[in-house]
Amino acid sequence: MSRTTRRSFITVCGVASVTTLAGCAETDSSNENEIRVASPYGDVNSTLPVMHQALKENIENETDGEISVTLSIGGELGAGTELARLVQQGSVEMALFSLGNMTPYADAADLVNLPFLAGKNQQLVNLVTSDEWDDTVHDNLRESDFEPFAYVCWDPRHLSTGEGASEPKIVPSDMEGVKHRINASEILSQMWEMIGANPTPIDWGETSSALSEGVAETLHVDFMATNSFGFRDILTHVTLTDIIPDVQTYAMSHSWYSSLSDDLQDAIDNAGEQTFQDMLDQLPTSRENSYNQLRDSGVTFHDIDESERQQWQDAIGYQRSEWDDWKTDLAGDMETFETLESAARSDSDYDVSEPNLEELESNYDG
Repeated sequence: MSRTTRRSFITVCGVASVTTLAGCAETDSSNENEIRVASPYGDVNSTLPVMHQALKENIENETDGEISVTLSIGGELGAGTELARLVQQGSVEMALFSLGNMTPYADAADLVNLPFLAGKNQQLVNLVTSDEWDDTVHDNLRESDFEPFAYVCWDPRHLSTGEGASEPKIVPSDMEGVKHRINASEILSQMWEMIGANPTPIDWGETSSALSEGVAETLHVDFMATNSFGFRDILTHVTLTDIIPDVQTYAMSHSWYSSLSDDLQDAIDNAGEQTFQDMLDQLPTSRENSYNQLRDSGVTFHDIDESERQQWQDAIGYQRSEWDDWKTDLAGDMETFETLESAARSDSDYDVSEPNLEELESNYDG
């Protein structure tokens, strides 16, 4: 893959989480090419493909040891907007955080939250590895001193109910009057208001208690994330949807990356590509393990059929006129938006697995 195409943080798919490669050059290391990778996650790769060890090994192998990586996982250096700020300031060299944390620096990154634009894993990967995405989003990020390394592609966000909502939510009308947890996103707020829900911004760290106490009845987050964060005992139902993706990104300091020799930049690019491929390879196993753990805890899973999916598409899909201002505001103009829409539906170099409830159930050994 070309360097331009590589500059796609690849996903896996919404929640405000973070991994960081922090700049030891400005902290406690005398080796200017020693970097620290930090993450709010522990060693959860079996249930959530954050790829800590793969990233470390890929960078060190591709650079022949000229760049060494120290892992600081479990939130040691913070999360979310804090990590994005540390990268931009050059205090750390690299961090993993939600793509939503990039929107203050590149508005167009928020386009992934338009319902059904890139909800499926394959559509998301097609989009963020495209030249159109690089020209529209990555160039803006570089102007703000971010350099893409790899996306972490989780599954689409799934609609889960907490203990205060015993019935599953299958179609849009099921959300009428429901207290629904969202992150601080105007697009997501508008989306849920369009079907009569009561969207409530709640920090991720407070979401578990909000569900337990009935402050929120539902949330829309990939089930691998809710499982890895210990939500399995407070959820009752999970409905598989492909409305919007749940996207994380590894981003570097552009100043740090630019200071490297051409050979080391190429090596870092190769490490980013390999880390992304490793994530895609790990995704089915992490998905299956999380599904099994949630099922073991009594969570019931549901799928939506084509007619039910069409109800969601008709009610909130990005084709509706309510989203036209967002398209032009975020992309700059409708023509640019249409090129990004086309990119999400064009072939890429990657094949991505999608969640399949029938397959998960057939492999469940509980």
